[in-house]
Amino acid sequence: MTSFRVDPAVLAFTVAISLAASALFGVGPAIRSSKFDANTLLAGAAGRGTTGRRGAGNLLIAIEVALATMLLIGAAVAARSTLRLLRMDRGIDRHNLLTAQLWMPASRYATAAAERHFVDAALERLRALPGVAAASMVNYPPLGIVGTVVDVEIEGRPAPGPGESMTARFRVIDPEFFRTTRVPLEKGRAFQTGDADEARGVAIVSEAFVRRFFPGEEALGKRFRPLFPGGDAYWYPRSANLPLRIVGIARDIDDADIYGAEPPPQFYLPYRQNPSRIMHLLVRTQGAPLNWAAAVRGAILGVDRDEPVFDVKTLDEIAMASFSPQSTFGAMLSVAAGLALLLAATGIYALLAWSVSRRTREIGIRMAIGAAPADVVVMVLRQALQPAMAGILAGACGALALHAILRAQIAGAEGFDPVAFAAPAAVLALVSLAAGVAPAFRAVRVDTIAALRIE
Repeated sequence: MTSFRVDPAVLAFTVAISLAASALFGVGPAIRSSKFDANTLLAGAAGRGTTGRRGAGNLLIAIEVALATMLLIGAAVAARSTLRLLRMDRGIDRHNLLTAQLWMPASRYATAAAERHFVDAALERLRALPGVAAASMVNYPPLGIVGTVVDVEIEGRPAPGPGESMTARFRVIDPEFFRTTRVPLEKGRAFQTGDADEARGVAIVSEAFVRRFFPGEEALGKRFRPLFPGGDAYWYPRSANLPLRIVGIARDIDDADIYGAEPPPQFYLPYRQNPSRIMHLLVRTQGAPLNWAAAVRGAILGVDRDEPVFDVKTLDEIAMASFSPQSTFGAMLSVAAGLALLLAATGIYALLAWSVSRRTREIGIRMAIGAAPADVVVMVLRQALQPAMAGILAGACGALALHAILRAQIAGAEGFDPVAFAAPAAVLALVSLAAGVAPAFRAVRVDTIAALRIE
């Protein structure tokens, strides 16, 4: 799991750049104020001499909107990519599946027979619970970030050389795993209760395993040997590393973007043949899975009152946790984009309000010679939208140029996403329009006679 923390160097740089920016942008107004000229001030009071300032303000608004556009597009790309990853077909029906972790320490389950007896009894009780459609066991649940790999050797092929080791992920399951998860077997058979002798070892492999190690060949009946390191590591099953015959080929559980761009090769072992001290329950329920949490705990404690049941959650929650770093990245982008949007809207409003106050005499003259209120509103709104639209265009071009970086940082980000670009542009255009409404109607309410008296 990727951890997030405050980096002192990054924090110090951020503080330093903020102070430098404050000083930099304060120098200009300070110097300008030191060169006070009464005539210029009086001219400005009459509404003249503001063109340069308005141009600088428009440029600042365009820059603010451009940055906000880039951040909003980045946030939209991250959000839509995360939703795409969570909603895509993973080859497994993860809905209404409750998971819980079990631990069988060697101090209480010293033999493989003791582990098998516990698993058999636990599954029997779980399947008898009202509202439970199916129940199974697996050492590590699918779509999770936790799992292990092991080197394998293909029978009849030379051992790989240094740096050429062949690895695959493995899962220890019971015969009902594929029915519980609704992962179809494309060829061959599921495990049977008689698959308990490693001397006649069997395995089921994934389609990715076949593509990797048996391209263009019939994999059923072929044999391979896992190279478990042995020892007391709880994450490895009991195994004598004997050759295993492939009896089935299962559809890939598509955990791409969790472990890499493509689903990794996987193989499945029957727990009777290779028992594991760590196992996870998989319970398919007929309603919200967490409603069965207490009943599941009770069923396990009915087999062994000292057996802890922990980390109870749904498979949907496991899948979402696997993409939590990307979700966090998207949330951070969204917060930054929201602040940029607020800053842009505030800047547009402030610029227009200032402009209206400085152009009171001009607006009064326009209305005195027959300008309709609607014309004045359009003039003010045009002043808001012109720099905003320029900023939106520049920001969209910048986001497009940085799209390759976004695709590298965000799993699931594919080609050009028109919605992720169009929606932020539309939002910013509406925000810019809304920011100009109040100053525009303030301009309409200008007292014409009072404005003409201003000198």
